[in-house]
Amino acid sequence: MTSVTRDQFGHFPAWFLKLGSDKLDDSRWRWSIFKPRLGLVCLLCCLTGCHDSAAPSSDLSEFVALRRAWQPGERDSTIAFIEGSGGFGQYSSLAPQIYADTDSVSVIVPNPALNASVGSALPLAPRSPAAEQFNSGWNITGIDVHIVDKTQSPADTIHWLGMFWSNPADATNKGFILVAAPARDSVVAATFVNTPAFDASGETSGAGGGEVQGTTYWEAEGVGHGANNKFSVTAAHYGSPTTVTSGPWTGGTTRSGTMSGNSKKVQLDRQSGTALPTSQTVDFGFNNMQAIQFTCVFPSPCTSAAAGAVVTAARSGDPAAIARALLAAAVSAPPAPASDDPVPPSSPAGGR
Repeated sequence: MTSVTRDQFGHFPAWFLKLGSDKLDDSRWRWSIFKPRLGLVCLLCCLTGCHDSAAPSSDLSEFVALRRAWQPGERDSTIAFIEGSGGFGQYSSLAPQIYADTDSVSVIVPNPALNASVGSALPLAPRSPAAEQFNSGWNITGIDVHIVDKTQSPADTIHWLGMFWSNPADATNKGFILVAAPARDSVVAATFVNTPAFDASGETSGAGGGEVQGTTYWEAEGVGHGANNKFSVTAAHYGSPTTVTSGPWTGGTTRSGTMSGNSKKVQLDRQSGTALPTSQTVDFGFNNMQAIQFTCVFPSPCTSAAAGAVVTAARSGDPAAIARALLAAAVSAPPAPASDDPVPPSSPAGGR
């Protein structure tokens, strides 16, 4: 029987072969001991090291949230831009509370894990920073909105979880995804994003989303977009409440914190306008992204009529009214002329 010496074979781990002293012949390993285990070694190698590293994972998001330090003057300029452009819709006046962390900020970046999984054999085509679609370098925030309108009988309550984003290079370019959440839960399971159904429910069930740029509007229609097209919030943590002392949400309370979750390939299709692309995808995983929890009990202690306007728009079922409420114009800059309304009128097909 042929046998090999340890020097001839190399330093293969003896613990893996489980060799006993009765199986050894001085310094020589018998091939009869090694041979049955060779097949197991090959099997383990195939299971752990023989996959195609160039194949991208379908579970990886195109973009992720990255926490980095503020640049000098960046926080003040970002807050001014959000307030002046209405970058976070009707909640833009809360930008100082959203960006309460004076040390760091969450930003949208390409997912490095996705680029690594794709490899050099199949490089990702970068988006232009000026593209009219959810993109790297844009402003982003998570939001938890709880509004109680006590002017109604019984009181009408809205609770949404979601996110707003805006293009720092174009004040008219901004978007959102919101999902109706039960009670006061700060998390929500993966929910299919179908804006017409969300509108039809009076914003009480499901999820909706869209993006505007000038007079062009994209919307998450949901139908026919497969098993993806979902939004979830898996974790959220907030600090102590602070009373809003000025602006359209005076008397409300905010709690700054973080939110984790996923916008899983939510597809937005162009409903009106001519800006490209005709369809875009918000594929974004976020972990401990900056977020704000906002509560307004109207008319007291939250005195602003903005709360009633949001509830009225949500319950109206009118897509154009809802879009205007969610993607409101600037809160500190002069109002834009009516012809420059960033939200186009409803189309016969039900789009905005």
